[in-house]
Amino acid sequence: MSWTNNKIKEEAQKDPNFMMWFEEETNKLDIAVTMTNLRVGLGLTQREFAERVGKELSLITRIESGELIPSFKLINEIAHAVWKNET
Repeated sequence: MSWTNNKIKEEAQKDPNFMMWFEEETNKLDIAVTMTNLRVGLGLTQREFAERVGKELSLITRIESGELIPSFKLINEIAHAVWKNET
């Protein structure tokens, strides 16, 4: 087991809420990386991406920084806007 996995296990044993927090943070990171990769793959700046999907730049920035977990509705809106502009 890696050092990281050992630390996660150790913290989870100390604090029963740790795993819930850890999973939420992992989800934020996954979404942030996915959104950033999508935008970069399209060759767009954050501003250009925000304009393309019809959202505020600050919203895109908060998602990509992991500060905000977007709702499924918001993810769906962004996906449809990207798809619409790509076809």
